[in-house]
Amino acid sequence: MSFVEVKNIIKDYYSGDITTRALNDISFSLEEGTFNVILGPSGSGKTTLLNMLGGMDTLTSGTISIQKQTISSMKEYELTNYRRRYVGFVFQFYNIIPSLNAFENVQLVEKMSPDSFDPLEILKSVGLGHRLKSFPQNLSGGELQRVSIARAICKNPEILLCDEPTGALDSKTGGKILQLLKDMSLKYRKTVIIVTHNASIAEVADSVIRIKDGYLDSINFNDRPKKISEIEW
Repeated sequence: MSFVEVKNIIKDYYSGDITTRALNDISFSLEEGTFNVILGPSGSGKTTLLNMLGGMDTLTSGTISIQKQTISSMKEYELTNYRRRYVGFVFQFYNIIPSLNAFENVQLVEKMSPDSFDPLEILKSVGLGHRLKSFPQNLSGGELQRVSIARAICKNPEILLCDEPTGALDSKTGGKILQLLKDMSLKYRKTVIIVTHNASIAEVADSVIRIKDGYLDSINFNDRPKKISEIEW
């Protein structure tokens, strides 16, 4: 069994008598320790899919299994434990706690995992060693994104789910962050899934899942993915 198994998932949203289908019969599988991209335009359903993989949204039908755990049938307290122990999230809109400085925001996750990384070392690795005591209101959008990424990595999760992780970053910093995420899959055997509309990022992925209008458009596997330094932004 693959590390990630998605089978025939459907997601409907309801508003009165109106039903909107966000995802329609999506199926795919991913191996452990791989670097994967979910590619698609805005409104295609890719973030909805990422949220369901992270146990933050429910399915209408179908199944999702992560590391042989069927998360689509978990109760809420089981999902809470799954999110706490196994998943690192990089949110598009950061979700940084405004009353804590950069170091404290990352340090928060230390107690969630017995194998967490050193918050200081992780913040240094994303180029924020000089901003440890800075509060969110004093950080740029790019710096806030890097705090969010550092927090997700610090927990040392089994799976990293990233929603447009380089969207607020310049090409140099974005390349550095992508390399850090890539290293998580290569060195630590973590499964990384990135949602993006940037087709260039797909060139460095082990697999590329294309979503269009809620359907699985295609899934491709790269035998020889490019190096981060080789892609053009």
